[in-house]
Order: sequence, then structure tokens, then C-alpha cells
Amino acid sequence: TDIQKCNCITFSRKRVPIIYDYKVNGETLKRCTVVKDLGITLDSRMMFRDHIESIVEKAFRQLKFVVRVSKHFKSLNTLKILYCTYVRSCLEFASTVWSPQYLTYIERIERVQGKFLKHLDYRSRLSFDSSSLSARHHKLLSLENRRTVADMVFLYKTLNNLVDCADLLGNIGFNCPMRHTRTTMTFKVPQSSTNYAQASFTRRACANFNSFFNDMDLHNSTSVSYTHLTLPTIYSV
Repeated sequence: TDIQKCNCITFSRKRVPIIYDYKVNGETLKRCTVVKDLGITLDSRMMFRDHIESIVEKAFRQLKFVVRVSKHFKSLNTLKILYCTYVRSCLEFASTVWSPQYLTYIERIERVQGKFLKHLDYRSRLSFDSSSLSARHHKLLSLENRRTVADMVFLYKTLNNLVDCADLLGNIGFNCPMRHTRTTMTFKVPQSSTNYAQASFTRRACANFNSFFNDMDLHNSTSVSYTHLTLPTIYSV
């Protein structure tokens, strides 16, 4: 094992975390505060700020590439396909893990799609193709809403044993009230005293399901995907 390729990181929200030097074959592992694992940049405080900055920077580079190579394209639908393939995919990979809670991060991510929509509107006004002109009024679901839908898809897979994670399944609690009411929520959302706990997947997904998808039967759905789940009008772009 090449010790030089190994790192040590401590995840903690404490002001003075407990630091211990770990050794392998007598050599002390190099300590770091940021590490990348399976495509996700993890920081010692689990804020995912470094990850968000990284994917936004990459997405802007990809957007410039898409705009440059498609400047002679006539079909705006082709431009949207390129955007979804090369740009939006960068901003959505494993979003159930790092989905931001703070508005500043949400707006930073949305800025990428906002820039693309402005370019799309500009291209639609220059196009003489009638099919492209109609695309000016086409709207893309916001990235924040798509992350919410992604949470619902992952929640469905977890409850239907399509994701093998007993610990995650054990953190999902169903609401079983003594009396049945019209506004009975499907999931029991645990109370949390910290922002870190509020942003966790199980609490976030269960709360959003109760608010927007409570009428859906997660155990009887034959297919749950982006095309089958829609948010209320007040949540659409």
C-alpha cells in the first residue's frame, strides 16, 4: 500500500475536535480537511461548500463548451439535450447526499441554469425555424425542484428494497396516529435542533413527501421517475 496516497480526515462540528494521528506500517497518515470520494467532495464539517463550488465551476465550463459547439445549430431542442447531458448532469449527480439547505448555495447552483435559459431565449429570437420559435416558451424545472423529485425517487427505491441499506430504512418512520384525520401525514418527521439534522436525507425527504406528495402510494407505484412526479403549481418554474 502506498501510504502517500492515503489521507486521514475527521468529520466533526465541534470547535475543537478530537484529533488523533493514525499510522500505517509506522508511517503517520497525512491529515486533510477536504477529500473526494466517489465523485463527492467531503469537507470536515459536512457543509458540502467545496463540492458545490466545484460542480458549479465545472458546469459553467461545460455550458461554455455547449454554447460554443452549438452556435450553428438550428434546433433549440438539440441545444436543450446538450445542456441536460453535459451541464445539468454535473449539478445533479448524487444530489440526495449533498442537497443544499442554505439559500446562498441554492442560488449559486440555479445561476447556471438561469444563464442557459437566457441564452436559449436569445437563440429563439434569432431563429427562423417555427419549431424553434415555440421553444422560447418552454420552461425547465428548477434544479431545486429536481433535487426534491430525486429525493422522492430515492425514497421510493429505499422503501421498496431497491436500495440495500437497512440503516437508512430504519431511520424512516411512518406516522401512526391514534385517530384518523383528513390531514394525516404519511411519515413521521423527527424533531431536530440543528441545521445539520434538518438537512439530512431522511428528514428532508419525509417532510417534502408530506407537503407535496402525500396522496401518492409509494408501495403501489409501478414506476416513479422525473416524468411521473410533478410538484404543485406554486413550486413550478
